[in-house]
Amino acid sequence: MTFNPTNLFVLGDLAGALPQATWLVAGVIVVVGLLIVGLRDLLRLSPSRIWAIGGVCFRESIRRRVLWIIPLAVLGAVIVSQFQEGIDEQDILRQTTKFCLFAAGLVVVMSTIILACTNLPNEIETRVIYTIVTKPATRLELILGKIVGFARVSALILIIMGLFTYGYLCLRDWREQQLVAARLQTDSAMGAAERNKLQHYQDKGMLTAKTYLHPYRVEVMAPLDPVAAAAAAADLPASDNPQRSIYGGSEQEFMYPFTVNPQQMFAPSVEGAEPTADDGIGRSGMMIGVRMRWHRYAPDPSQMASRAGTQQPALVDVDILDPTGYNLVYAVNMFDPRYPTAKEAHTTALDLPMENQTDQAGPLGQPAILWAYVPPNQTASIFGQKGFYVHVFAVSNNVQVFADPASVFVMIAPPPLQGQYAPAIPAGATPRASQEIWPDAGPDGRPAPPIVRGRLGTRGGQQLTGTTPRDAHCPFAVLHFHGEDFSGSSADLAKALSVEFNSGIQNTSDSDEKLSSGSELTMYVRSAAGLSPPTQVNVENKQTIFATLSAPPGGKGDFDILMRCDTRGDSVQLQDASLSVIAGEEPFVWNLAKSLLILWMLTILVVAISVLCSTFLSWPIAVVLTVVLLMGHWAVTEVADTTDKTLGRSIATDMGLTDPSKAEAVANSVNALSGWLQVVGAGLPDIDRFAAIQSIERGQIVSSNDFSDALGVLAGFGIPAAVLAYLVFKRKEVAP
Repeated sequence: MTFNPTNLFVLGDLAGALPQATWLVAGVIVVVGLLIVGLRDLLRLSPSRIWAIGGVCFRESIRRRVLWIIPLAVLGAVIVSQFQEGIDEQDILRQTTKFCLFAAGLVVVMSTIILACTNLPNEIETRVIYTIVTKPATRLELILGKIVGFARVSALILIIMGLFTYGYLCLRDWREQQLVAARLQTDSAMGAAERNKLQHYQDKGMLTAKTYLHPYRVEVMAPLDPVAAAAAAADLPASDNPQRSIYGGSEQEFMYPFTVNPQQMFAPSVEGAEPTADDGIGRSGMMIGVRMRWHRYAPDPSQMASRAGTQQPALVDVDILDPTGYNLVYAVNMFDPRYPTAKEAHTTALDLPMENQTDQAGPLGQPAILWAYVPPNQTASIFGQKGFYVHVFAVSNNVQVFADPASVFVMIAPPPLQGQYAPAIPAGATPRASQEIWPDAGPDGRPAPPIVRGRLGTRGGQQLTGTTPRDAHCPFAVLHFHGEDFSGSSADLAKALSVEFNSGIQNTSDSDEKLSSGSELTMYVRSAAGLSPPTQVNVENKQTIFATLSAPPGGKGDFDILMRCDTRGDSVQLQDASLSVIAGEEPFVWNLAKSLLILWMLTILVVAISVLCSTFLSWPIAVVLTVVLLMGHWAVTEVADTTDKTLGRSIATDMGLTDPSKAEAVANSVNALSGWLQVVGAGLPDIDRFAAIQSIERGQIVSSNDFSDALGVLAGFGIPAAVLAYLVFKRKEVAP
């Protein structure tokens, strides 16, 4: 376990927490208020007087018995947590943490608003302010003193609530640990995955704070060697290998990203004219060229000799997806140029050329091209897109398909002849290099390998199909990790990696009996230095599994976790968050203290806004205005989806306006109001930046980014609010 308290003060870029315009306005308010209007008071500023004024506010708040609300909050948190139903023992503790911190935040924020909004108006009404403003203390010191005083009150409330939270969680942790120990001893029918989880809870505890590292990309692919005696993780392409491979039966698929360049794809016929949806591919259609090699295999390798004379072409489907992964042009709306007069030529699938068949993964020269034709009536949907994917997958079973960055390209099609549905492309025809439009390059500017993914499950995620361990043709999942994200530096793979795995598992067999006994996964860790020994892991549906993966031969930097399912009939549903690497740990009590500190930063912002509102409003209105200012940004964010340019026209239609001029006036007015609403919302504090509960509820370490976000909002809104409160109070007549 590593514990580095200095991480608390390694703050990120505060400027990133707020828009640049907000920082500009805040800077102008502070400079004008303190260096121009209040320079004399600033030079007379005395910390001792500020602390003394704060002490008066603190003692007065205590005399008002503000702490009496704490027992009610404690009782509410205990009652709610006792009636909760968690997924497992650790989830019960995390839900309890959320309830306790929510109760603490609710109590401290509401108490602070009421205290800060009522203090100054009551002092003016009772004329207590007379005895203060006649002293040497300046108006600036008075405002700052009240902020300091109420911040001390909120700190005391949070300390008490924090002590209760930690003590109550320790008590519940002890109780859950007793239940875990009893289950481990008495439940002989417990599955291996469940026993693994409970044993981890008993060994490591359930009150934890960890830093999790998630993969930046998940792919499901086939090893490159088509004739391997056994499917080996060593045959999977490394990051510097541009080749990729998939199995047939629609198990995996290739995706090639293209950026829509209107001048290139929708080239106008008149030089200098603006491209339209009726130019370029919109006029004559688009050709998709596919250069892929393939290999046919049998489940039993001994059958290959008897099948040698009866080889059939591999069938593939080609379609176009939008940037979100949904179909933009379906395969049934395309045509096969080998049969230009056959309207249904691409209804089922296209044949990969027989001459592209191979028994090895290495280069074999330029493969023959398979053409697919997108007619002009389908290309209009591409014109309005920023990009699209050419999507290719093999339909045939027992087929392996190979691709590289140059395996797919598009081009403007020649116009079909009269009476034909597609251009007639002669066999073996090769386009000129100037006609080919290639997929997007990678971050390094070089041609990028195709995106490979498994079949998408009905509940999301890529499917990793299970096979037997001896199966020579099993798919692998490859989870890519950035080494620099590992504890803030390059990943040290000399040690074993601790991981957590949680995924849905579907049983594709006729019986669910196998699923109850769990599925077997084999995992490897691969770095630039080599491949680690395999680690066997037993997993169950939607159960968190803890495992320690063997380290590779050594090295630092980016790494991959390779995975295969060794239970035939099972399908693992992999998502980006299915597997997490534990990159760091720290004591739970320290993580709890950091969460409370973020809550305290929120209360300082609340105090500053409450004091500002109380300088020119009566206390009931000041309370309401403070709540509105704090919740305004959140409210605008909630309705942001409906504040686009179509909102005005939708409202005009709902009003039943038939007069075009009236409908246009209503639409423009609504759009103008929604635009101003967005501007106002951007100028209000975003309290969601004070993420005091989200991280600790998920068992994650409260990071320096959480602090930088909270401190940025506090500095960008709290300091200007305090300065504005001083400027208003400076000109307010409160004494004769």
